[in-house]
Amino acid sequence: MNYYTTAIEGLPKMLFEMEKPLESFKRNVYPGEFEKYCERHQAVLEALENGYQMVIDKEQYLTNMAQAVAKEAKKNLDAIPKKGKREAVLMDYNFVLAVYMIPGIVHFPGESGKKLSEKLLAAWKETFPSTNVQASDFETINAGFKRKYCYITTAACESFGEPDKWYEMNLFRTLRDPYPAAS
Repeated sequence: MNYYTTAIEGLPKMLFEMEKPLESFKRNVYPGEFEKYCERHQAVLEALENGYQMVIDKEQYLTNMAQAVAKEAKKNLDAIPKKGKREAVLMDYNFVLAVYMIPGIVHFPGESGKKLSEKLLAAWKETFPSTNVQASDFETINAGFKRKYCYITTAACESFGEPDKWYEMNLFRTLRDPYPAAS
C-alpha cells in the first residue's frame, strides 16, 4: 500500500475508531489517552507526512485528505436513520476532531500537520455548516485541566469572541454547577 492510500484510508479511521471519547477526557486520563491515540495512528500520520513530502501539489494533497475525512463522516451520519442519534454521533465526531485528531495531527513532527488541520476545519465546516469546531493543540487543552477551566466554556468563549463572564456563560453555569453536586 502506498503513502497516499494509507493516509486517505487511515485519516477517517482516526475520527471513527474512538468509542465513548468523553470518558477519556478527564484531567488524570487525557494525557495518557492522547499519547495512546497518537501511537495507535502513528503509521497513518507517517504515511501522511511522507506522501506530503513526495507530491508536487501539496495543497491538493492535503485538500484530498481533509475532504476524505468529511466525506466519510457524512456517509456514516447519513446512514443513521434517527435524527437524535445522528446528532449525537456528530457531536462525538466534533469532539474527537477537536480534542484528539487535530491536536494529534499537529503534534506529529513534520510540515503537513498545521496545514492539514486548517484544511480539515474548512472541509468540516463546508460539509457540516452548523458546526463550529476550532483547532487547538494538546498543550492548550491539557493546560485547561491544570487551570481548572471548563473546556466547553473556553471553546464557547473563543468561538463567539466573548469574555468568560458574558451573560450566556453565566446562565450556563447556573444550570451546570448544581448538577454535579447533586449526583
